[in-house]
Amino acid sequence: MESALPTSTRDRILEAGCRCFARAGRDGVSMRQLAAETRLTLPTLYHHFADKRALYASCVSHVLESAERDLRDALQAEGGPKTRLRRFTMAMCIHLLGPRALLPFVQMESIHGNDPLLRVVPQDLRDAIHAMCDADDANAAMPLDAAERLIAVTFGYALVARAAPGRPAPDWARLADSLLLAARAAAAAI
Repeated sequence: MESALPTSTRDRILEAGCRCFARAGRDGVSMRQLAAETRLTLPTLYHHFADKRALYASCVSHVLESAERDLRDALQAEGGPKTRLRRFTMAMCIHLLGPRALLPFVQMESIHGNDPLLRVVPQDLRDAIHAMCDADDANAAMPLDAAERLIAVTFGYALVARAAPGRPAPDWARLADSLLLAARAAAAAI
């Protein structure tokens, strides 16, 4: 259930910016369009964000930090390695395909020469995934680079799913299980 707390003007601008940039890209959105989307004046937008570049950078940080926080929570939750890897994969799928629009920002940042994966899944999370992949409970057949493979498979699925408009939302738990099995099968084939 959503909180009834009032949303600040800055948060309203940020949420609208995230939606607009995810739909149209960094160069496909103007501050005038954002003013119309938020029903605020241009001076109000410029009061909170110096320019479109600053707003875009804040949107990227907002989306990536939200995903990183949820992925970290999934890996630190209770349960064995297999359960936590499954939660991680579910969280990744939800962020890539869900309403937070992580995938467009990952694609845009990659095009502009940045590596958003390092922000979404920083080294300490990759290390935790490696440790879980090596644990007995996670079927230790996964080699050390399985963390990157798991993430790549997840991103690959997200790209395919995104390309099929009108497709119903996946069953996140079943999708996570399928991705983990695919990662294990790919690792065993090496």
